[in-house]
Amino acid sequence: MVILRRRMNALVSAYTALGRFSGAALVARGDRLLFTKGYGHANYEHAVPNSPGTAFRIGSQTKTFTAIAILRLQEQGRLQVGDLIARYLPGYP
Repeated sequence: MVILRRRMNALVSAYTALGRFSGAALVARGDRLLFTKGYGHANYEHAVPNSPGTAFRIGSQTKTFTAIAILRLQEQGRLQVGDLIARYLPGYP
């Protein structure tokens, strides 16, 4: 486990050193937390470091992931994109 954490830290640290990543990393398998650490700064002006608990403003970045998940569910026959949302969320207007 220690070797795995070192390898994960080395990988993310390399991207951070290149200026390609600033944020937090969390790796889990099932309910088991394997690795979590903050990199770079949440606020560069005040040198506030990122931590695993840093709240990030991600805006609309999750829309793509949601769309992919919905289309995969449609492929599996678990929903249809043309269905009304009330079919899956009873009581929703």
